[in-house]
Amino acid sequence: MHEHTAAARISVHTLAGHVRLHLPHRVAELPAVHLIALDESMPHDVEAVEDSAFLLTLSWPPHEKRAQNNKRKPAGKKRVRRRRK
Repeated sequence: MHEHTAAARISVHTLAGHVRLHLPHRVAELPAVHLIALDESMPHDVEAVEDSAFLLTLSWPPHEKRAQNNKRKPAGKKRVRRRRK
């Protein structure tokens, strides 16, 4: 995966194989059964060193941050698009 960030804290748990995470100041090797946690907005990219499977877990943002995000959403009607036949 190319470099990206996540809006929440994440954990990456390698279930099988070997994954490498490129972080701003280091490279993290994650062979099977290893786990790493990253803070929100941490730039990273993921490289599979071999055929791999990993579990990505996203945390909920803190209550205050969720409340701020909810206030930013404009109130209004939801638009529903219909499929063309």
